[in-house]
Amino acid sequence: MISDEILFYGGIAVDIITAASAIIFFVIFYIGKIKLNIKFDKEYGEIPKIKKRKKE
Repeated sequence: MISDEILFYGGIAVDIITAASAIIFFVIFYIGKIKLNIKFDKEYGEIPKIKKRKKE
């Protein structure tokens, strides 16, 4: 019975750790993407924005 509880709570702990690591990874990845885009804009210039045409 104790080993069942250990497996259950251990699985919950692993799920929480995995979810927290995924959130941290995506935040770091997103910040790195923003910094890289800023660097590219400085070196190569900004990409012109395409404006949507209004329907007449």
